[in-house]
Amino acid sequence: MGWKNCIKCSRYYSDDGSGCRNTACARYGVGDANQQAAAASSAQASSSTPAPLQTASTAIPSSSSSSAFIASAPKPVPHVSAPKPVVHLTVAPLPAVIPPVVVPSSHVLPVISSVSDDQYARSDGAIEIRQKLLDLRNKSIANLIPDYLELLGKGINKTVYRVKEKPWVVAVISAGFAESKWRAVRCEIEQLLELRKHGVTVPSLGPITSVDDALINVVDEKSFPAKAFIEQLIPGNHALCRQENPDYAQKFASEIERVIGKGRNLDPTKFKNAKADLDALAAYFARGEDIPDFQIVVDTNTGHVYTIDPGDPHLTGSVINKHLGWIREWRKVIAVLEPRSAGRVRMAAE
Repeated sequence: MGWKNCIKCSRYYSDDGSGCRNTACARYGVGDANQQAAAASSAQASSSTPAPLQTASTAIPSSSSSSAFIASAPKPVPHVSAPKPVVHLTVAPLPAVIPPVVVPSSHVLPVISSVSDDQYARSDGAIEIRQKLLDLRNKSIANLIPDYLELLGKGINKTVYRVKEKPWVVAVISAGFAESKWRAVRCEIEQLLELRKHGVTVPSLGPITSVDDALINVVDEKSFPAKAFIEQLIPGNHALCRQENPDYAQKFASEIERVIGKGRNLDPTKFKNAKADLDALAAYFARGEDIPDFQIVVDTNTGHVYTIDPGDPHLTGSVINKHLGWIREWRKVIAVLEPRSAGRVRMAAE
């Protein structure tokens, strides 16, 4: 920004176009361009007007005129306007930086290789329970006892804990000095998955589709390396699962009758479920397939006949004829208990 003198009053004005700011001046408010034009016009007029001839009176000033000449008023002091105040720019503060949410390194998402077709597997907290086991990351299962798990029972290969307020159990298989236990449990899970594919009713193993999905590395209560998996809790008389008893088949025949009822006390839904499950077992055995260490339990709430805890086919000999005898005996119970009206309808259809 520069400053110039008004050609009229000689005061300074800013050359930014505001013009002379002297209100008493004839060129008040005249901008820079007009000031220059006026100055040029004035200069041209003065050059075209001839200078007056000097006379004796004008050439040699008198004493009075001389003193007037000496005492002539000085040029007016130009008025300098104060510069415009500097406007300080304000810089807005930077937005607050929100740090990312830190996920604990121990947190591992559930391993699900594909969508399970088992609807029960995705209900009643199955994913939550698996997540708690995954979060242990090779730590002791004792960290979940007693707040979350309580001991249900111990077998040859595994210790079973019940999940509090959930229809699930957690089975823990300790390696100890015999890692063959792990192989036996892998075979059990493989058998359960295979039986499900063929329509046999088995406990749900949660949202998994393979053995590797099912087994989770943990440490048992005695600090031995172990593997754990979850399984649906089946309410029923598990104490009957003793195949060494000669009356094993008859005991389960009586259990089926007790659960589904008979006569006027027969529960149609439980009857339908038990019949469908026994028919599916008969069809599976009819394929020539055996179930090693074949065991069942009858669900007291639904009447479903679950096949549980199948064994290792490499260690358990085939006794398919004995198993077929059990199936025939249990289906006889169903035939006797079947309501007469339903029997007549079936016979008419045949």
